[in-house]
Amino acid sequence: MTLNSGELQVRELVRTVRARLSQIPHLGAVSAALAVILIGGVAAAFVFNRTKPQAVETARASDGVVLTAQQRRAAGIEVLPLRRSSLPPVLRAPGEVKTNDYITKVVGPRVTATVVKRHAKLGDVVAQGQALVTLYSQDMAEAQSGFVLAERDLARYRRLNASAAIAQKDLDQAMSKRQELYGRLLAFGLTAPQIGALSRKGLANSATGQFDLVAPIAGTVTKDDFREGEVIVVDKETKPLFEITNPKDVWVEARVAQSLARTIGGTDARVIAGDRVKSARIVQVGSTMDETTRTVLVRLTVDNADLMLRPGQFVDVELSGASEPVLTVPTDAVLRDMGGNWVVYAQGKDGAFQPRRVSLRYAVGERSAIDGLPAGARVVTAGAFFVHSEAQKSSFADED
Repeated sequence: MTLNSGELQVRELVRTVRARLSQIPHLGAVSAALAVILIGGVAAAFVFNRTKPQAVETARASDGVVLTAQQRRAAGIEVLPLRRSSLPPVLRAPGEVKTNDYITKVVGPRVTATVVKRHAKLGDVVAQGQALVTLYSQDMAEAQSGFVLAERDLARYRRLNASAAIAQKDLDQAMSKRQELYGRLLAFGLTAPQIGALSRKGLANSATGQFDLVAPIAGTVTKDDFREGEVIVVDKETKPLFEITNPKDVWVEARVAQSLARTIGGTDARVIAGDRVKSARIVQVGSTMDETTRTVLVRLTVDNADLMLRPGQFVDVELSGASEPVLTVPTDAVLRDMGGNWVVYAQGKDGAFQPRRVSLRYAVGERSAIDGLPAGARVVTAGAFFVHSEAQKSSFADED
């Protein structure tokens, strides 16, 4: 009978051990026999492990990861062919919360005046027509007095005209004078109801020259830059005393590179403030570039009913790019290999899963767009991490 090399190594090792044991005095025959058997078994196992074929592990490492049906069920492995679908890329840019200028009003005097008394402050919710501040103006006093006199003269001229005591042109002149002074009061900032009240009081008005600025709309006071007793001089640099807006409807303005602005598709967007996200709608993509920043303005409207956003707050903006058909897989199906490359696991004809290097174009939520594989290639779409782990174990076994 012909012995293989492993069996010859075992016999030689046992023979050597037996010869050595025979030289040890006081060792019984039984003990010696047991020692020989034990050492022989260990030697046989050692030689067998050194000489057993490695074909199974080698095939696994070179041909991919082969999983049993039971492993696939337990790990939830799913394999689907790659398909092209529409996945608009996401463009991210910094943004700032602004008041909606279309529903924002500024309030300030149109004539030089002194602040007499404040009636509203920053953060107050005011009603339309509510008094915000009382001012005094010499110019207003003259306009008020002139209007009251013009009202009285017009009433007298109407009585005289009714009795044919004056010509029609005199009545027309009185009416024109009254309308002129009425328009001046409007230009100075009085409202029609305020002028009506002044007309009813006539010269009995003891606060001539004082007038209230009232809220033109209902909303929240977002600016009040003045102090009582301050003289407000009206010129080109005069700032308004109040700004009133509806904080539940705000703008978010982002600035993006012109190259990105051209790729924006649709009107849907998102605003991210910390760990909170709000849906938004694009209402304007600027047609001109800022000369300083070389960027294009993108304006969004946001429903801010919960008052989460405040004017002046910095946020992040996500805009949708133009949609195009791309190869997509679940985001967690794209993994990094030991070299830092992006890979997905494709299934070959023999059923083995092999890592295939791909380019990750962009990710949108739970889907990612990739390049590097043909459409129709069967790839792991669920349980990819388990396959990846098995592939790594196979790699380590090959190195050993």
